Amino acid sequence: MCWKWNWRTGVTQPLPGWVDTFTGCAVRSDITAEPTMKHRSALFAVLLGTALLGISACQSDNPYVASSLPMPPAPAQAAKTLDMSAYPAPPRDYGRYRSWGWLNGQLPPGTAWVDS
Repeated sequence: MCWKWNWRTGVTQPLPGWVDTFTGCAVRSDITAEPTMKHRSALFAVLLGTALLGISACQSDNPYVASSLPMPPAPAQAAKTLDMSAYPAPPRDYGRYRSWGWLNGQLPPGTAWVDS
């Protein structure tokens, strides 16, 4: 059974006279999903108002002013130093993960109930 939210009462109500559809929901056969002209004009007004608000927001001045000082120059020795130990990264050895075991050959606690 399909349920419908009733915005007037604030509760969900089952739809009367329902017919199964492809979506698995139930609808009345005499109700169409086509919105009325009143709904279309309201939707158009909301979309138009949102678009006008967005356009007017782009036309206003930027309220943010840069007030911070510029970054100081780097020290002279920074231009001459290059740490070659960090580049390129050493190749990773995943071979040690091929054979592993639990610590002291014991399973972690709490695994007994999984096997049962």
